Amino acid sequence: MSNIQFNLRVPQELKDRIEEAAKRSGRSINAEAAYRLERGLLPPSPFPPGYVPGHDSSIRIKFDDAFFEDTGLTKVEVSQYISEVIKRDLKNIRNNEDE
Repeated sequence: MSNIQFNLRVPQELKDRIEEAAKRSGRSINAEAAYRLERGLLPPSPFPPGYVPGHDSSIRIKFDDAFFEDTGLTKVEVSQYISEVIKRDLKNIRNNEDE
């Protein structure tokens, strides 16, 4: 992905907050702003705030009947899919920690 220049006017207070966050994370101001923008555009997580993958095997995600009617999927299919995605993501996290 190539980077382009994107000029953005923000209040001084917001710039100060981005600078402080950049210092804490070890990122440049630009990298921190891009990171925060990207995170803000991600779809909401189905997990509760503060959830850390692999630390709670009893997590439950509730889907209403309309979800299953709209998608045509069964509860077993959704459960299997979610399990596979979590396993894949945990594997990727572990592989990235080894680098």
